Amino acid sequence: LSSFLLLYFFLSSFFILKSNLSFSHSSLCTHSDRVNCALPFVPFKQRYRFSSRYSLLGCAIEKNFSTLLTAILCFLHDEKKFLSRERRLVKEDFHHRFCGPRNEASSIERARVRMGGNESLTLFAITREPVDRFISGFVDKCIKEETWRVSPNRCCGCKGDVDCFVDRMYNRIIRSRGEKQRTSFDDDHFFPQSWRCEFSSHLREYSILHFSSDDSSDFYTKLLKLLHDHGVPPSSLSLIESSLHSSRTDHSTIQSEERRNFERTIRDSPRIMEKITRIMAFALILLVLVLAYIGYRVYSSPTQAKADADDPRYQTLRISENVAFEDNTKSGSKAAKSASKSSK
Repeated sequence: LSSFLLLYFFLSSFFILKSNLSFSHSSLCTHSDRVNCALPFVPFKQRYRFSSRYSLLGCAIEKNFSTLLTAILCFLHDEKKFLSRERRLVKEDFHHRFCGPRNEASSIERARVRMGGNESLTLFAITREPVDRFISGFVDKCIKEETWRVSPNRCCGCKGDVDCFVDRMYNRIIRSRGEKQRTSFDDDHFFPQSWRCEFSSHLREYSILHFSSDDSSDFYTKLLKLLHDHGVPPSSLSLIESSLHSSRTDHSTIQSEERRNFERTIRDSPRIMEKITRIMAFALILLVLVLAYIGYRVYSSPTQAKADADDPRYQTLRISENVAFEDNTKSGSKAAKSASKSSK
């Protein structure tokens, strides 16, 4: 039932997007129009957070509950130390995270090594409806924080102009087809979700949790169940649950008036919706097909993941593109080069 519900969600999202467009539905990302749409998978820098104690490896995707995911896995990395320092899950952020690099890695392979070669770990990621993620990112970074005041190039140099931003971000994503380029702050928050988490080669190994800004209660329930199934004690689960329900992080835009206004502006604009659809169309369709095959296994076991990996039906999922990215940091650059080599 869960797989059908997720399939319905993705398909309905896709057709809702298309219904707002000003061109023929049949022409979207087909035949010669494919070059005007983002690729399904492109090697991109990754951010993993892990808890060796509970054999959990989470992939953090910006604007997909990533701040709290990082905080939760940091807490589970060493509960006693986290509490002794009087840290709070909802007050953690990227620049002031308690664990820092102690439970982080830039690839699945490196994470497994740092976790002591653990082969029984559960790999999981959090997905979000693409337009919802885009709106959240734009309102958070370009309207609330006004990150462009400190770094003028952020928000694509458009400040709070959503039309300008969508055009420039679309052009940057479409250009990301083969040439090397530096990744930016904007790329981290707005590039397609399917480019993250090494999905091109590891998608079938993942347990997927879907986050929705409309109703987060179901997501919270499944996240807590995942943690419970991996031996997280009741006391830690209780702290995590109370943190989830007590308040939102400083980055949350769900209840803001700015978000509601920009959501209306974006969803009511055929031109903006066309650009966003072209950014996520291939990845959306591909994820629908993959999830329909492998199912929505929120708590998949390593044994089942191995069985899927050996199934001939999934060999076609070994998709990669000969594209390389260079991060602004030395470590990010090395990770990008590693991803480029693995795709060849």
